[in-house]
Amino acid sequence: MLKDEEPIKIYIFPFGTEGMRVSHAALKYGDDIINYGGKGFLNRIEEPENCYIYNIYPSEVGINPKKLTAAIKKRKAKIKGKDYNYFTQNCADQVVAVLKEAGAKDIDQCLGISIPKLDGVPSLDDWAEKHGKLEQIPHEMTLHNYLSAMASKNKFHTATYFKLEEDRESIANYIKGICHPKEHAVYDIPKFPFQSYRQLTPEECAERVKDILMSYPERKRQLLIKPYLKKLAANRNNISKKSMTILTKAGVPETTFTKSDKMLAQNR
Repeated sequence: MLKDEEPIKIYIFPFGTEGMRVSHAALKYGDDIINYGGKGFLNRIEEPENCYIYNIYPSEVGINPKKLTAAIKKRKAKIKGKDYNYFTQNCADQVVAVLKEAGAKDIDQCLGISIPKLDGVPSLDDWAEKHGKLEQIPHEMTLHNYLSAMASKNKFHTATYFKLEEDRESIANYIKGICHPKEHAVYDIPKFPFQSYRQLTPEECAERVKDILMSYPERKRQLLIKPYLKKLAANRNNISKKSMTILTKAGVPETTFTKSDKMLAQNR
């Protein structure tokens, strides 16, 4: 890797990301962007704080920068919003296509679908993890979303929070059937019920917040909690006692839920 080599940035938005229920992937190299959806290509990366970002250095994966720039321009001229299909012409497919044309190694093994880690389904996030350097994780974003869901009594507010782990085998089989119809009879695999994922309960959101907080060292954890104390205090009437107990075990001060607004203001 050359010290002055500009990295290619791969953006992986996981399942359940706010506004991107079935995940998303994008690429940025200099001023060139591949960010594709049902409305076509966007010239910006929206909410980049909500995703994993991998730095891929061209010289380490056999990519010719000039070819990559040309491939991006060619791809954006060829594919339109009307061509979008989640399984056959999705956001990640566009990223894979330009990387492949630019000479990226191992990319032929990648199906292109940006999905959670599933055995036997190599995807763009697997490729990025193998060849890149992880620059950002979306913990802070996830923390914010789970806290919001936990404190809300509006069921629509939590509509994007799913328990994908419950049906990973069905997801894997469906994806394999779409991508490899000769090896897997697609008609034998029932259409994957994206709408059937149940919402997480507030207590489950609290458990996930706890897990996120506990994954950080103590000092970092306290710094991470601090910006959210006001939000938690303002919504404490909506937060169940069980959720409060879960959060206090993760380091959230008990006073956040017990002191008056005036006392909390004095302690901030």
